[in-house]
Amino acid sequence: MDCIDEYVGIMVFSKDNTIELCKAAQVYNDKLDILAMIKTLRKDEYLQLVSQIAGEIPKATPVQLFKTCVNLLSEYPVLEVHAAFLRIIKQRINPCTNDLIQQSEIPEALRLSCYYHNLDQNDYINLVGKLSYQI
Repeated sequence: MDCIDEYVGIMVFSKDNTIELCKAAQVYNDKLDILAMIKTLRKDEYLQLVSQIAGEIPKATPVQLFKTCVNLLSEYPVLEVHAAFLRIIKQRINPCTNDLIQQSEIPEALRLSCYYHNLDQNDYINLVGKLSYQI
């Protein structure tokens, strides 16, 4: 534990086949980067982000639109842009998948993977069954 940064969390796989929280992660916003956030968005999403933050979409040629949006968003606090960015990213999540994953049977450590794979009800039932299987 001495060789990792203080904000990094640690989870361990225990002898009884569970994942235990050894050290909780701390909020660390120092490396948030507006350009990196915008690059992860689709065009309609980053235009939505700019519209939410700045109140309008800037006038620019199609070639200059992305760069203009980046420059405009760079004038705002990174935490404000990040909050709006997260709201937009969360719109990608299927509401049915979200409801399934929020149920307590899915360990917190696996939830991101479940979102990524967009679980449906059958996948969810299979996963919970496999997680509850004792060796």
